[in-house]
Amino acid sequence: MYYKQGPNQWEVPDPHKNPYEVKKKDWYGVPTPPEKPKVLTIADIFPNLDRWAIGLDPIFSALESAKTTKAPSYPPYNVIRTGDNYVIEMALAGFKKKDIEITVKDRTLTVASKEDLVLGDDKVAKVNKQKNVEVVHNGIASRAFTTNFALGEYIEVTEASMEDGILTIICNNIVPDEKKPKTIKID
Repeated sequence: MYYKQGPNQWEVPDPHKNPYEVKKKDWYGVPTPPEKPKVLTIADIFPNLDRWAIGLDPIFSALESAKTTKAPSYPPYNVIRTGDNYVIEMALAGFKKKDIEITVKDRTLTVASKEDLVLGDDKVAKVNKQKNVEVVHNGIASRAFTTNFALGEYIEVTEASMEDGILTIICNNIVPDEKKPKTIKID
């Protein structure tokens, strides 16, 4: 083992480092930062996918759009799987049943508020009518929202309820009898 000469002469060389590796340096001799890794797409992984995946274009376009779509952070929600069924819980503090609209169209579940609400508006108006009263902090979110969920082929929304500011949507996996596995009797 040889020790270097120079400012770091007591530094022990790394035995796992490739001694033939050449670091890229800029004009002034300063090493450049490593390049960022390339983002892989479906076309990179399967370059000839369009040749044998006939009729699967909608699936791949949905995956591509899901990659570029930013997931909403408001309102917060949970997706719970119970066997083959799913339960979606959304925290909607201050919203009433009449303020929420749930629709299913083209295998997309959409939960939206009907309009931009000002929660507690009556309370704020009453407080402002009083003398020497000021609202110091109004922290309950009251903005309009639209949240979409992609539904599987046999997933059906069967029930929705709202209790204590939590909207609960129940989705059942209803597979038709002709698609269920069959047991064939051997004669």
